Amino acid sequence: MLQLSVMDNRHDALARALADGFAGLDQVTAVALGGSRQTGLADSVSDIDLYVYTQGPVAVETRANLVAAAGGADRADLGLSYWGPSDAWIHAPTGIEVDVVYFDTTWMEDQIARV
Repeated sequence: MLQLSVMDNRHDALARALADGFAGLDQVTAVALGGSRQTGLADSVSDIDLYVYTQGPVAVETRANLVAAAGGADRADLGLSYWGPSDAWIHAPTGIEVDVVYFDTTWMEDQIARV
């Protein structure tokens, strides 16, 4: 039986709180957990990877408000665009790194249909 450490519970609680925050936005259709947390291979220093599926962009200001509502950030890089819309920050109360990638639902459906 897998037992979660205190750090794992903190990661899980933060991921759920962030997912709930994103789910409350009108343009968000789904939020998925990715990376090592999703595969069960995470350790106490693993980050949280969230994939937010949208029907329209989520304003950077709105994203900043979600970060603040979750406890703020020691360092935040919001509005990144290297691989597409994304954010990365260090959650101030816990030191947990959070990475969020935004996917347009129609674009994702088109990619699935393509393959």
